[in-house]
Amino acid sequence: MVSVVGLGLSGSNRNLVLTLYLPLFCAGAVLIINIISATWQKQQPKNAASTGMMFLILMADGCDWLTVKGETASEGVFLLAFAYSGV
Repeated sequence: MVSVVGLGLSGSNRNLVLTLYLPLFCAGAVLIINIISATWQKQQPKNAASTGMMFLILMADGCDWLTVKGETASEGVFLLAFAYSGV
């Protein structure tokens, strides 16, 4: 709740958005590493498919983070919403 109020009061300041986004991005990277490890141990096709989909979500998240950071062109569309609904 504090982050929503902070974003509203700052007018969606880019540095604040990046500060809030970075821990979630790092948690996603740790999660995908754990998922890859579990998939490697069980080696079942359904686990490999779900790992691939989670990896696509993490890559979309990385692209969105670069867009918010200002390093890529912004089209006003974030890929994470499409990747998550597609999975």
